Amino acid sequence: MFLDQQLMFSTSGTSPDTGVAFSYNASAQQSNSIDFGVARDLGAGEPMWLYFGFLAQTGTNPTIVLALQAATSVSSGTLQSPVTKWTSPTITNPAVSTSTNVPTQYVHRIDPGAPYRYWAVTYNVAVNPSTVTIVCGFVKDVEVKWHSRAVIEV
Repeated sequence: MFLDQQLMFSTSGTSPDTGVAFSYNASAQQSNSIDFGVARDLGAGEPMWLYFGFLAQTGTNPTIVLALQAATSVSSGTLQSPVTKWTSPTITNPAVSTSTNVPTQYVHRIDPGAPYRYWAVTYNVAVNPSTVTIVCGFVKDVEVKWHSRAVIEV
């Protein structure tokens, strides 16, 4: 599985595996978006996967829920009339990597559907105070045969 900087929702700096910290926020979800330039059905053809992993956390038993959203238009970086394509189960006390380059990994296969140009992932971190550092993006393939860490499909 290769991480492409252009397909990552959550990165810091120039490396796609460095992650971004999202903090508890009582009233808002935090998100980053990707613009594909034209509307695309990501579920058609070869499988596309949403990949995410946790690099660090603070707080006592934080929980996080991710939601993959899509839209046909955006204004000031915010999706307009987004459609939620998938919502993760609540992940409590996310397992954190002992190596910052190999987080515990989760994947979700993107289902076929209407084409969208703009995609975003929202992160809702609960339990105050807490912060979860996450790396998240689209990947083309998931190779689990050779992988030394568990890849959890959700």
